Amino acid sequence: MPNECDTPTHGDEIEAMVTEAMRLIGLRCFADARSLVERIEGFDPVNNWGAHARIHLHIDEGSLDEGATRGIAHLTATDPFEGINVHNAMHLATILLDLGRVDESVAWQERVVVPVAETMPMQYPSATHLLWRTEVAGHGRASGRALPWEILVRPGATALHGPDDAPDPLEAIAHAMAWIANGDGARREALLGALMHRGLKDSGQQGATANDTTVAQIVEGLYRWWEGDFAEAAAALSAAHSGFGALTQYPGQLAAIEATLDDARARAQGALMEAVPK
Repeated sequence: MPNECDTPTHGDEIEAMVTEAMRLIGLRCFADARSLVERIEGFDPVNNWGAHARIHLHIDEGSLDEGATRGIAHLTATDPFEGINVHNAMHLATILLDLGRVDESVAWQERVVVPVAETMPMQYPSATHLLWRTEVAGHGRASGRALPWEILVRPGATALHGPDDAPDPLEAIAHAMAWIANGDGARREALLGALMHRGLKDSGQQGATANDTTVAQIVEGLYRWWEGDFAEAAAALSAAHSGFGALTQYPGQLAAIEATLDDARARAQGALMEAVPK
């Protein structure tokens, strides 16, 4: 009897093979996925979608060193600004950050990920969240490095699309990150006010009103962290934590927020320990 990791025959169609490889990766059938990715590369060694499947394989499998090597090789042999390669560059920059290869990560962010996010709305949340993660990891202003936050503040952007529309939660949070980093308190406050009066898109897991509260608490927590008020940041983000799962079905998209919460808790605890008389 076939099992869920069995690979159907798709012929030589690369698109179908990529789809199947991504399915296998989602099922954590990594050996089967790797074999299929290698078949794709046999047909077209520089196929951008094949590279997308490969980089997802390495992320989910945990083989980050190989993912970095393969990702760099692909994006230097092809145009990193072409189609899905922009997204591949974002994944590569994330892998490099996770490996502690900070200068390389920031270089890819500054060259491809952030500039493209300015004109490609679908890339905006992931680019902004990754830049925030870089800050939280101590590789931005804390190290004397000025990350390119000004590029991510869109003229006229409010994160609210119209009187009867509302943004995706992660997009709203991304805009708030850029406003906080650029000292734009007016638009941050406008977003917080709007969250009190209208809903964000409902993930289907819980009501929009709850999502509004979660996003507002996250924005407040991010602001407090940026200002160095780590106890208040930890409190706001902790209050929001139970609602994180309703914002996205992909937990990795919340990595920047989770990292901020962890850092705020650690710094707040450290401050408490320092305040204890010795």
